[in-house]
Amino acid sequence: MKKSTNKTKIISAKKDNLKLNKFDVFIGKYKIYLSLSIVIIAGIIVFKEFLFLKSAYLFKDIASDSINGYFPFLSHYQAYLKENSFLGWSFNIGMGQSIVNLITAQSDITYFISSFLTKSSLPFIANYIEFFKLIVTAIFFYLYLKNLKLSPYVLVIGSLILPFSSFFIIGGNWQIFSSQVFLLAMLLFALEKLYSKKMYWFFPIVIFLISITQIFSLYVYGVFIFIYTLFRFLSVEDRLDYKKLILVYLNIFVFSVLGFLLSSFFTFNVIHELINGPRVGGESSYFKTLSSVTFYSLDNDSTNKFGYGIPFLHLKTLILRFFSSDILGTGLNYKGWYNYMEAPMSYIGLITLVLFPQIFQFLNKKQKIVYSSFLGFWILICVFPFFRYAFWLFTGDYYRILSLFVSFFLLFFALNALSKIDSSNKISIKTLIITTIVLLILLFFPYFSKVVNVINKEIQNSVAFFLISYTILLYVFTTKYKQVAKILIILLVFIEVVSFSNISLYKRDFINRRTGFKENANVSKREIKQKIGYNDFTNDAMSFISEKDKGFFRVNKEFPSGLAIHSSMNDAMVFNFYGTQSYSSFNQKYYINFLSGFNIIDPKIETQTRWAQGLNSRPILQTLASTKYQIRKSSIDSDFFIKYAYDSIKQFGDVKLLQIKHFLPLGFCYDKYISSDDFKIFSDFNKDVTSLKALVIDTKGAPDYKKITNSFTEFSIKDTISVAAFTFDNYFFNIFKLKEDTLKISYRSQNEIKGEIEIKSDKILFFSIPFDEGWKAKVDGNEAKINIVDFGLMGIYLEKGKHKIELVYEAPWFKYGKIASLAGLFIYLILFGYNIIKKRQTKLTAKEELK
Repeated sequence: MKKSTNKTKIISAKKDNLKLNKFDVFIGKYKIYLSLSIVIIAGIIVFKEFLFLKSAYLFKDIASDSINGYFPFLSHYQAYLKENSFLGWSFNIGMGQSIVNLITAQSDITYFISSFLTKSSLPFIANYIEFFKLIVTAIFFYLYLKNLKLSPYVLVIGSLILPFSSFFIIGGNWQIFSSQVFLLAMLLFALEKLYSKKMYWFFPIVIFLISITQIFSLYVYGVFIFIYTLFRFLSVEDRLDYKKLILVYLNIFVFSVLGFLLSSFFTFNVIHELINGPRVGGESSYFKTLSSVTFYSLDNDSTNKFGYGIPFLHLKTLILRFFSSDILGTGLNYKGWYNYMEAPMSYIGLITLVLFPQIFQFLNKKQKIVYSSFLGFWILICVFPFFRYAFWLFTGDYYRILSLFVSFFLLFFALNALSKIDSSNKISIKTLIITTIVLLILLFFPYFSKVVNVINKEIQNSVAFFLISYTILLYVFTTKYKQVAKILIILLVFIEVVSFSNISLYKRDFINRRTGFKENANVSKREIKQKIGYNDFTNDAMSFISEKDKGFFRVNKEFPSGLAIHSSMNDAMVFNFYGTQSYSSFNQKYYINFLSGFNIIDPKIETQTRWAQGLNSRPILQTLASTKYQIRKSSIDSDFFIKYAYDSIKQFGDVKLLQIKHFLPLGFCYDKYISSDDFKIFSDFNKDVTSLKALVIDTKGAPDYKKITNSFTEFSIKDTISVAAFTFDNYFFNIFKLKEDTLKISYRSQNEIKGEIEIKSDKILFFSIPFDEGWKAKVDGNEAKINIVDFGLMGIYLEKGKHKIELVYEAPWFKYGKIASLAGLFIYLILFGYNIIKKRQTKLTAKEELK
């Protein structure tokens, strides 16, 4: 009986192994199709509302940058390319700046596709682009894992986890972060191919894409490349060969430079602008503040946006966001450190947390030191703020892509561990149990015992269920029921990423200010079709103006049209008019200088240099800036200045269109000046009134300073008037005086202005255009100097007589960028051709040897 029983067990075991082998053979044979199918199905479920056009991939809550930043830039980029043959200056951004800087400093792949689409399709373009990015991320991460020679089963799991990570799903609300995920997947694949010397041509392409997507990311990815390459080298090589390591880095550096050269056509001007921008070299730089933090101090930020006193909130948030993006609340209900979008987006699959410690049982002593050291390095960066600030060169207190790098290394550990478990049928039960217990303690630890409803209990319980389920299945993974465990793990990961992603995208409460009802944060198709948001009656008013008036003028739009919780300040880009407001991380330096010089913003406050309110609250300065029309919703009687200085033209729905009674065109002359030092002591009112009487000049920004001071009358504080003495007759008189000598524009585009002017005495021709090194002036065919006046605008010194004026803009370093790109393309084609010829010769040699 015993012999019979043993034979039965052996036969049963053989059958189980046969079944298991068949399952492994199936995955091995169809792994790419299986991986793609699972990702596509999960993607369709997660993005269903967007793929079937029920909503646009634009968000009204904390991810309002999608509405206030991304969409206006996208709209303007499309319109700009249709009207201009090349990228240059744009008067639709603030008071004017280089569009190349904005597009390449914070762009997304959708910008480059938008020019081929209709305007009506723009709100929905991200719906499909995000889905496309998700698939591309899965494909390249699959190829990367395959290149690491991980088991086919792990390729399926890994290609499902990364595209549905927190950084992709939540970060994708800002578009740029999801682009960084698929660029990382491409970079990892390219690095491995370059490291193994199997493919050289792809790496420069990835560096090119990184450069033209966001130039600062070139530095960030550069740091990652250095760290990752060192980690791979130390963990793979038997000994530390410095010469070999240097050669590896040299190889990477050479092909990185080649990729950068290819992008130079776009990026040279961006680098110039960033170096001279307010966030890098301006007064608003965070460098002094952040670099003064001691390296050993912990982040003890004890207050969140709800006002709860929570010691070490940053560290608690850091830990809990590994479990779920939404465990501390979703969207506007988020109650952790910083905000929902800029807190650590560390979640990258719960199975990752259970698995990553398992890798250490498969490592030798040297590898354990390497893995532990790099794990400690990332912990150090996350726990101690100084090192996080240093990573960002002390430019900001946030995580952003740093979250992705930390999460990726955990995923790398976990997937390598799973592959070895799969091939060896060996797992450390002790490590597995301890890991799960520690994770459950971290999950349920009473971080917020004195605060009610900080943690989402439903998500907390779901996380616990997944953690325990993975622990059980990984134990079963090494038994005769391995096949069942494998299938259930794939199913469980699928359910986890889909359900967690759905929470992040669709469970975000938003109170509509217009209706007062609670709704989801994304913009619905119904809202896009209604006469609200960027489809409101402003479009009708602007259509009326564009048909009636073909000259240069600015429009002051007094209300924001964006549907988001934060006011939109980039409406000029959406409705295609010239304004003075701008919301951008990279506002033009001299535009900011002008606003700060007139005390409109504080240049030391970084947020004010981003949310630049323009001249909305300073009507006299609007006159200076050639503002001709006002678009408003409130009554004219509510504003004394508007009532007397403007005439009502027409009503479009709830939108009123007004026109100024006496308009100052672009290009008028001054014969009085005031020094910047004297001007600074004036009140805001006196600054505005004086702006219509004299130009502000300082020695540093005016090459013609001596000519101006010798030829013109100096305006002083005794010439100013009080608020009580101000009259509209005086205001109109100043306008008439300035209009005596104006430029008659014969040709105008975004990048070029031509005209004629005749003056009876020496004067300064003033342009309310922010100074930029790219602007070149010619007077009567001869190059003329451009003076910085009014702290950041442009003025040209003219002698009496009749003159032909020409202003032409070409982005600084643009010529050098074109030359560098052509050189890079030439070198790349030679290397690519050489590589093809070499491969063909290798194949011919192999064939001859076989013969």
